Amino acid sequence: SSSCSESQSEVLVEKPASIEAAAKAFKLFYRERVDRVLVQFNRFGLYGGVGFGTAIGNYQRYKVGDSFEVVPGPKDNNRIGRSIWAAYEAYRVFRTRELEVTLIRMFEGLVFFEAVSGYAGISSREVYPGWTLEIDGNEATSSITRFGQAYNPSVELGKDIEPEVLAMFFKGVNFRYRLNPAEFMFSASPVIEIEDYALTMSFSALPDYLRSSDCCSSLMQTPAGNDWAHAFWGNHNSRDNLTDLATAFLAAMAAAQDPLASDDVKQSAARAVSAGKRIGDLIQEHGGAIMTFDEHNPYGYPVVSGTVRPHGAPEGEDLGSLADCPGAFLARAISSQGLDYPLPELPLPGSIESQIVASSGLFECEVPDGIRMCKSFEEAYCGLSWANIDQLKIANTPWMEFFRELDKADPGIADDMIGVMRDDFEYLVRTAVSLVRYAMVTGNQALIEDTQATAKHLIDFLREISAVIYSRTDQHKLSIQLFKAALYEAQSGLPASDNDLGQFELEEHEIKLIESLAQLPDTPAHTLLSDQEIADRIQAALEDESQEPWGDVVERYQAEYGDQPPLRRAGDGYEARGYPLPEHPWTYIGAPRHQWGGRLALMGGITICNTNPQILDCSWAKLGCARPDLNSDGVVDQLDLSIFQEKESSGDSNCKLDNHWCDGADLDQSGEIDQYDQAFMQAAQGCFYSLE
Repeated sequence: SSSCSESQSEVLVEKPASIEAAAKAFKLFYRERVDRVLVQFNRFGLYGGVGFGTAIGNYQRYKVGDSFEVVPGPKDNNRIGRSIWAAYEAYRVFRTRELEVTLIRMFEGLVFFEAVSGYAGISSREVYPGWTLEIDGNEATSSITRFGQAYNPSVELGKDIEPEVLAMFFKGVNFRYRLNPAEFMFSASPVIEIEDYALTMSFSALPDYLRSSDCCSSLMQTPAGNDWAHAFWGNHNSRDNLTDLATAFLAAMAAAQDPLASDDVKQSAARAVSAGKRIGDLIQEHGGAIMTFDEHNPYGYPVVSGTVRPHGAPEGEDLGSLADCPGAFLARAISSQGLDYPLPELPLPGSIESQIVASSGLFECEVPDGIRMCKSFEEAYCGLSWANIDQLKIANTPWMEFFRELDKADPGIADDMIGVMRDDFEYLVRTAVSLVRYAMVTGNQALIEDTQATAKHLIDFLREISAVIYSRTDQHKLSIQLFKAALYEAQSGLPASDNDLGQFELEEHEIKLIESLAQLPDTPAHTLLSDQEIADRIQAALEDESQEPWGDVVERYQAEYGDQPPLRRAGDGYEARGYPLPEHPWTYIGAPRHQWGGRLALMGGITICNTNPQILDCSWAKLGCARPDLNSDGVVDQLDLSIFQEKESSGDSNCKLDNHWCDGADLDQSGEIDQYDQAFMQAAQGCFYSLE
């Protein structure tokens, strides 16, 4: 930051909290690098229309020259919120138009996310507009089709920013996004996902829904008469997914009241906040349960998410009933009522104490009568708090001690027995961190302190359970979990371990993954499988499926297809069929070229520049790579260092605007060449940017 007046000849700048914190942040997040990441994230991380999009956690892609085809998902759980929060925190740092446009696309995507079903407050897992989007980056144009015919949607989200999106993020490339599951699941999925197609996706239930999973979710088709008719959305949203969505809506809440945000960012953010409130309100109206429309009742009939599986078997534990106090309070936080003191008493219809007891018969657990009520963030399970949840007992022994001793005798057994519970506790940590964010957005100091205390207790326990599971068998996994624990602390404004954070290697890896998409080679065609190889792969999948509790999946396959898989070789490609055969006859679909791409996570660590600048300080990152590029060749290297050292050794410390800040060597324009400039130049070695 700087303070100056027009009459001042020198700009006085605030020094970073620490040289090391500024150097780390620069290497991770210098502004030109953030710009590069945004280009690839907009191309490969957001799906919908030109002006709006939401994340789907995996995708298939192919590239020929400057043309790409992308087929996203289906994917049950999608980290939408983390990337939206990161984009907003980056916007707080840089305030660039590129980040504004990205945020608007994301916020309008949240509007679509809530509106797609046609019913207020219904949430989802993943959402598709039901069309194919074509972008011609050379001509800066786009078009939408359904089954090859031009299509004019009745809703145009983010229309005003479309020219900017095309110019900023799609210049010189062409993209085809296949966002109609009724099309791609029967023409791309048969060769992209052979086993899943054969056992599940090929069994159409249109016009009502498509089978995307036998476990947890289907793709419901929005009926005619709704704004988003022909769109698809994944039902049976889960409480762990809700935490991620809440994070997204909290970012919108912060942006809507951000005095430095542009008007169009605020307007999109406000629309997203309203969508989040409708989701939160519906949960409150139904006593702490996420509602959906399922495969077994008429569209529009609300039921609790995940009560009955898509194939008809009841869930042992439904997915939508809120099952922990932090989650219940977070759902209230995004609702119209919000959170303040005194905290409300909230129902917990998914309270899991009885399941903890039933899971082994060993846990000593106090099981509440009837529906449990939450009164504080700190309430955990079995009458314990998050501060002492490690004292839950098995055979009169604290359970962490029990599993620690068990793992000493048989290394790895703790992972087998409670590894899934570690994942559940990480979801609880994310929930607690989101509550801290809500408290920070509202500026309620008492709420900040209360939520931070709960977050700290949960993070401490995450460390403990990770150590019990991994300390004897997998030091690499343990280091990852310790990094994540420290990251959550830093994001919550809590002190965090420098040793566990290190040089943010995991953050660097995720950023490089997104950057690498700019250098994708052309995608070769896959080696074609023989009919016998196809049959063998499907048979292996059937044998695996026979061990799962999904009901009649194997029987359904055998009754319809028998010994003839729904995919077969045909010349230089394949033919595929589906069920029912009259609607999905054998059709030639060619040879596959697509390659898998995983979830793209957008710069989660940049939050720390705003919550904990002693760890990461973006003061130099804001100035960017061009500032230390003293010879203006697009890269900071030894040549720039030599120029800097020559100027430094001259002894000229009277740096000001008139002498161009000592010919640029006063990098932070503080008035002198000092240790901060030296460290800045060292941190910048290797950064690069385009001179276009």
